[in-house]
Amino acid sequence: MKKTIAQLLFLLIIATALGWYYGSPVGGALVGALLAIAWNLQKLYRLDRFMTHWDLNSLPEGDDAWSQIFSKAHYLRQRNLWHKRRYRSLLKEIRKSTDAMPDSAVLLNEYGEIQFCNAAAEKLIGIKSRQDRGQRINNFIRSPRFVQYLKSANQSQPIEIASPVIDDVLLSCQLLPYGGGQRLLLARDITDRQRLTKMRRDFVANASHELRTPLTVITGYLEGLVDDPSVPEAWGQPLLQMQMQSVRMNTIVNGLLELSQLETRGIAAATHEIDVCGLINSATESLQDESRLSPIKVDCASDVRLLGDSNEIDSVIVNLLSNALRHTPKDNDIRISWRRNDDGAVLQVADSGEGVPKQYLPRLTERFFRVDQGRGSTSGGVGLGLAIVKYIVGRHEGKLSIESELGKGTSVSCYFPAKRLVSAAASSD
Repeated sequence: MKKTIAQLLFLLIIATALGWYYGSPVGGALVGALLAIAWNLQKLYRLDRFMTHWDLNSLPEGDDAWSQIFSKAHYLRQRNLWHKRRYRSLLKEIRKSTDAMPDSAVLLNEYGEIQFCNAAAEKLIGIKSRQDRGQRINNFIRSPRFVQYLKSANQSQPIEIASPVIDDVLLSCQLLPYGGGQRLLLARDITDRQRLTKMRRDFVANASHELRTPLTVITGYLEGLVDDPSVPEAWGQPLLQMQMQSVRMNTIVNGLLELSQLETRGIAAATHEIDVCGLINSATESLQDESRLSPIKVDCASDVRLLGDSNEIDSVIVNLLSNALRHTPKDNDIRISWRRNDDGAVLQVADSGEGVPKQYLPRLTERFFRVDQGRGSTSGGVGLGLAIVKYIVGRHEGKLSIESELGKGTSVSCYFPAKRLVSAAASSD
């Protein structure tokens, strides 16, 4: 830069000196300035042509300011090309990895418009990555349930919808935040999983149904033999044990049948009003008479009624109380309550028994799961009660919550939404 300035100054000095020699120093300086401007304009023209065609042969030689500008422009272009090649290579790798995914992945902007999709999206949803960019996702997935999910504020849980392009294919769809207002739609084919679930459910239901009749016959004969005085005394204890096991088997079969029926049902109809307090009092009296163990304290702080299936809610109450009685020492309190809150109402059963370790809490609603696997078959339940409770609460659009602390007891709460409630006063009117 200093050299270029010195050259321009030298040109002006020479032009001014020549103008002075001919009697016009100002004219000479003006001519020199015009020559300097013309020289710089010629360099700008060459720079423009160089940046348009990137002809390396047109790079000027020397170490003046313009030569440095040309070299800097060339360096920046080479660095930009390197970054572009690296970006394209990275983009190709990302496309290859996403195309290898069996699940459909669609990137959406804040308006639900498609920005990017993988190969599986064309197969499962019918989106073509190049042609359909910028289209709204609900132009391809028109399911009312998906459209509502797309607008919902809570998208933490996936939804199941039919594939818009393949018959008899079920998709599990979930929207995930992707930064900058974008969302990533993941769609997975769960047809095989649903088919296996249905096969398992049908098998359990059919097997339980077929076992019911022979078990009833065996139980009947065992009851007769236990009460028969002509049976040898040595057979008394084995017959009692067989009778206890047959009763246990009947309980398991009945529980499996109830679960199978619950799995095939949808949301419970909100047409029947349930007097929850009445069911609580009835179940408490029945179980208290049978157990003669832990006292059950009832707290019906609300007379609000629940809309749903009375038999199912009665099953919830009986299962929760029976479970609490089995795990609560004699003379320790068990509390059952029905009360209204800001979001709806809650049915809660709390005991003061041995409690459950925290790591087992998520598994308590699994079928046949028992915290103490070494517990004898004559004590404890069969591990189906809480699974049944979970399904019933879900059918009534509620949610189940279990809290426990070792040595202090367990609390099971069933939360029901406000739309499932009706006041007793309104009901009587």
